[in-house]
Amino acid sequence: MRTASQQSGSDSRGMSHGSGSLLFVLPGTSLAAVPKSEQRVSSPHSLFARFEAWIRITECSTPLGPRLSLHASLSLPALEARVIFRPAPPGSHAPSEEVVRQLMLVRPGERLVRPWRPVRGIPRGAEITLRVLARDGSLLEEEPVGECQDRFHDVVVPLALDVNAVAWIVARDWSERGAPRIRSRGELVFNRGATVRLGFRGKDGRAGEGVGGVDLVRAGTALFSAEKLCDAGLQNNRWVSVQFADESGRPIGDEHLVGRCVRA
Repeated sequence: MRTASQQSGSDSRGMSHGSGSLLFVLPGTSLAAVPKSEQRVSSPHSLFARFEAWIRITECSTPLGPRLSLHASLSLPALEARVIFRPAPPGSHAPSEEVVRQLMLVRPGERLVRPWRPVRGIPRGAEITLRVLARDGSLLEEEPVGECQDRFHDVVVPLALDVNAVAWIVARDWSERGAPRIRSRGELVFNRGATVRLGFRGKDGRAGEGVGGVDLVRAGTALFSAEKLCDAGLQNNRWVSVQFADESGRPIGDEHLVGRCVRA
């Protein structure tokens, strides 16, 4: 986590109208040590999603055995980054009139949908289970489906996914006459993949898995939010922080202090 500031000597530079890049500077850091204007902040998070599966079973009486089709989707909860502007760093004793701007990383009701996939190799009359597996083969969730007969099943399973909430912040413009403005964008990165498969236990006691499955999400998959221009509201609000929050508004991890906007 970062904490930020610069001494009064750089204040005058930050308030000038001269040319130069806008940067975020942290406490005790010289302008020469600031590597770039765009800053990345992130927080790991356990995202509780709603996994939905539809299983269609046909052809149970044919010599080839049952034909199953699996359709899966993942309904994601809302997730946001709050970009916070203040005239002083967090935790200081100076009076603070903070301004908060919201950046949606995941909008309410956002859904990942996978197409229907055929599954073979499950014997007629076997008891079916739906399994959600991590990439390393470890079992994340398992839910009983029922007997393999011509019919349609729907299954809903709560699923916890390891993700990383990411925000990119870059200073856009600032002057004596106007409030600072920054450009922000966000990402939701899935740290582990998840695959959906159908398992079974036959009447003869034989257990196994059907042939075929659905990649629900792959490790490293990222969802991107649109860029947003955020206005600090007040001319002196040059301290910028980011706080991630879940769909209930509860904070995720610590508040990340990006720094104070100055002109290099």
